[in-house]
Amino acid sequence: MQNELGLTASSDTLLVDSFHAQAVRSAYSTPDQYVNDKHEAWLRNQAQDLATGMRKCLATVANVSGYHWVGLVVDFRQQKFYYGCSLGRKMNQVLKDTYSWWVYQHMSRIFKWETMKSTVQRDGFSCGILAVNALGHHLNPAKYPLLDAKKVADERLNILLRVIERHQAKDFHNESLECQFPFRFPSESSPLNENIDNNNKPSCDDQDLPEFPFSVLPNSPPQSSNPLVHYSSESESNNDGNGSITGDEACKRKVVDTESNLDQSPKRSKAEGLLRYFKRETKEEHEDRLKREAEADNERFEAAMMKAERWKMRMEEEKREQNRLRKQKSRARKRKQEIVQGIRDEDGQLPKRQKTMDLHDITEAFDVAEESRPAWAIAEKIKSKTRKAAGRKLLENPVHEKRPARYVNWLTPFCWTQIKTVAKKTGMSPTEIV
Repeated sequence: MQNELGLTASSDTLLVDSFHAQAVRSAYSTPDQYVNDKHEAWLRNQAQDLATGMRKCLATVANVSGYHWVGLVVDFRQQKFYYGCSLGRKMNQVLKDTYSWWVYQHMSRIFKWETMKSTVQRDGFSCGILAVNALGHHLNPAKYPLLDAKKVADERLNILLRVIERHQAKDFHNESLECQFPFRFPSESSPLNENIDNNNKPSCDDQDLPEFPFSVLPNSPPQSSNPLVHYSSESESNNDGNGSITGDEACKRKVVDTESNLDQSPKRSKAEGLLRYFKRETKEEHEDRLKREAEADNERFEAAMMKAERWKMRMEEEKREQNRLRKQKSRARKRKQEIVQGIRDEDGQLPKRQKTMDLHDITEAFDVAEESRPAWAIAEKIKSKTRKAAGRKLLENPVHEKRPARYVNWLTPFCWTQIKTVAKKTGMSPTEIV
């Protein structure tokens, strides 16, 4: 995929191997060692390139629960995770926690998780092919369209052809004890029925040949709706005395398109090649296998959840311990400052607090001499109450007015301040109180 997309060391997209998720999970299990561990420097460098903008996103295929493959893209520009599961299950919590933790170490941000488009899986063994297809479709939808769920077997053969083509480009030869089969591919312009080289016949016995003639596979899959093809057996009677088929007769066989569905493919009475080591599982075996896989999945999930919970508790405990030490250091610094300022003694002890009470009275200023001699005021009050309408009328402005007292009655001068205050609160006059 990296070669097909033209990805280089300077590309925005970083396509990594499937062990990347395991490496991040290992770093997640030992967070204290991640910053300084020299064995994880390459992982830190990758994250640093992505965080600084040198790369746009990271793409990989991750294994979850030990037996299922999913596609994963970490987009640092959009700050999102894309998770592609062919079974349509919920996002794996362990994978979410590990990659969220990894990104947070370098970005100090929490990315949003979204679902990646993927073909729905209809069997129990095509998750790897569909995960790679979902990853390629996310990176380049035009080059990697989503697969048809009914043609996953065709894609499996397509991948096999690509593997063989890669080996052919490196002059790979498959050598065995009895036979040697050089993989030689013709040019793409050559028709399929002319791809057989009669001069390069297998050196094994004729009885080892399969029922259908051996032919060289094309170096790219056909572009028809049904990529699977086989050769018709019209000339099965045209063989030599030993039952083997010559190369000339094999060249005359014509190509016939067949249905790609394995259930509709022609069934043989005797399996050949690698198929003789396999057999179709029964319904009971299928149900039993799914049950065992589900139980193993649940056990692994519970173990992962327990491990994550223990890690979370450990992080909380370390955080509390760090807070306690930080508070202890802060109090020690404050105590030293108070000793320097004289608030504390040399032993760091605060002196005993003393309560100072303000016992002086705060009252309004008044004439103490006049207030200490209330006799005249009392007499005037009595006269005003007992005055009758007889005798000479008083002048409005008498010539002889009362003069204020000049001398203080020092016998009880301290009482008048309190008497004055009480008089204001009770609404009485000081003379009435006396």
